[in-house]
Amino acid sequence: MSKLLEHSSSRPQRRTEMTPEAQRIAIAEACGWKPKGHYWKRPQHKTGDALRMLPDFLNDLNAMHEAEKVLKDEQLSEYIEQWIEWNSTAALRAEAFLRTLNLWDYTK
Repeated sequence: MSKLLEHSSSRPQRRTEMTPEAQRIAIAEACGWKPKGHYWKRPQHKTGDALRMLPDFLNDLNAMHEAEKVLKDEQLSEYIEQWIEWNSTAALRAEAFLRTLNLWDYTK
């Protein structure tokens, strides 16, 4: 059983989840996305290449696979060994990604 499933029963009662929007923003920022007014600029792209919406990290495995590429070797090892199972959903991977980077925040 993954630690995410084990953790679910030990979470604080007041606020048990980051909002989906807070998770998307935290993952995007960890991956180098920058807010530009009402838009988000992708990392390594020119000024004119902005998107209106961030990737749907919580529902899109392809987006999470792209996010996973920013993890350093030791972070990737923790992510895989401590949090991820082979059949983890995009939402579980998103939470694991944020926990691995110590970005999971119960207050958001």
